[in-house]
Amino acid sequence: MAKKIEDNLDISASKYLTENKYPTLYVKNFAKIKEAEIEFAPLTLFVGNNNSGKSYLMALIWGLMDEFKNDIFFRLEDKELFSFTENKNHQSFINIKKIIKDAYNSLERSSDIKKSIYLKDIMSDALILFNEELLKKKDELVKDIFRISNKYIKIGKIELKFNENDFDFSLLLKKDTRPRQTLNNENKDIEIVEEVELIIFSLEHCFSGIGFPITDSPDNMFDKIVSFTIYELFHYVLKTNSIYLPSSRTTFSLLRFDIHKIALQGLLGREKEANNSWASDLKVNKPVNRFIREYSSLDSEEYDPEIDNAILNLIEKEIIHGTVQLNKDTREIKYMPQGSRYDFLPQNTSAVVTELMPLILFMKYNPELLETLFIEEPEISLHPKLQQQIARVLIKMVNNGNRLFITTHSDTILQHINNMIKLAHNPKKKQAELFKKYSYDKDDIIDKDKIRIYQFDVESNNKTVVNRLNCTKYGCEMPTFVDFINDMSSEIEDLLEEI
Repeated sequence: MAKKIEDNLDISASKYLTENKYPTLYVKNFAKIKEAEIEFAPLTLFVGNNNSGKSYLMALIWGLMDEFKNDIFFRLEDKELFSFTENKNHQSFINIKKIIKDAYNSLERSSDIKKSIYLKDIMSDALILFNEELLKKKDELVKDIFRISNKYIKIGKIELKFNENDFDFSLLLKKDTRPRQTLNNENKDIEIVEEVELIIFSLEHCFSGIGFPITDSPDNMFDKIVSFTIYELFHYVLKTNSIYLPSSRTTFSLLRFDIHKIALQGLLGREKEANNSWASDLKVNKPVNRFIREYSSLDSEEYDPEIDNAILNLIEKEIIHGTVQLNKDTREIKYMPQGSRYDFLPQNTSAVVTELMPLILFMKYNPELLETLFIEEPEISLHPKLQQQIARVLIKMVNNGNRLFITTHSDTILQHINNMIKLAHNPKKKQAELFKKYSYDKDDIIDKDKIRIYQFDVESNNKTVVNRLNCTKYGCEMPTFVDFINDMSSEIEDLLEEI
């Protein structure tokens, strides 16, 4: 008889708790990657050989976060609640339900108007439930992200791990009194009847605040509360507003207006779908597909040019030496160089401008998507001097509260990050002197603990080993670059000997 999924798992309370500071993804035998454990730090960098799996792993992380908006893990039930209730006979589900139900009964019996449930009390069971779903649906997840048969991209094991402090907030149960409203079918007027006391459950920590009035059987109501609580736990911790900027950014900047026209033509004569379904047939993976959809639908009405944005100013003044805007009427991208009276379309600008256009435009017209930013090779088309400037941009974004995942081959970017780690650990007096000398400020420096760097090395069997690089107050080790530079130095010495 086939074993159930839970028979293959260690479901002890500490199974998915980690000493890592940040939420952590563990994968084994994914694509060409033998094994990897990646912390979702404020700044996470993937370095190493070409064709080693960096983009595959980053796309998997993006896709895992994105699925909280879809139905692989949480199905929308009655268009109101995300359902996890198929697991209601699982012991972990029962454990969570009991804690919430006991708190509810205690509140109902008391004169209090609210009661908090400490979420650390339910996190282990929530992790067990989620990781079992993740294991069951791992192949479906990979197929959905990469739009390719699983015989080409396989995944052996995948699980999320969390630190107890990731759940350091509460679920609030509260009583509330609200007017009940009924609709008079004859005259369509709203009739307000007497106030009635309802028991309302709401999540009050950066959550949606959706309430659960008692309109269902008590048992079903608690099943839904458990389901929604699990959803919101992961939604909050993973921060699922995100965008993935692929390495082919210039192509999409050049074609954005044409893609937008195609989208409009495809939707002509019918109501525009919220999910931009016109893009569903594009032969690209899901992160790129989402990027195209979001990039082509940016709207100039969302931007307030009066808002001072130091990061945008740095990009436009120090890197592209001009401004990028969407034309209000045509929605075309226009670039205006500093000191010029004329603006230019993307095809008439340099590569440095077209490469950075997506980042600039998302900053201006949909900054919420940059809550978590995935970007492949931000150094593309940039001179080393400008690579240093883009490294400044990335650090400033992290200090502004954004979370970044980056693949890079740039020694310059990594060296600048190392310099800013060292600067962060200088004495305050020396730090102030260096700020003045190099025109830096407090948002330019970064603590080593906010950074995780992973090196991808391809072995002789064409499998990739992923290792976390060590970071100290002196910076992070970079063997992938140091080894190559040493090899180049040896070659230079050998050549000189023959001259």
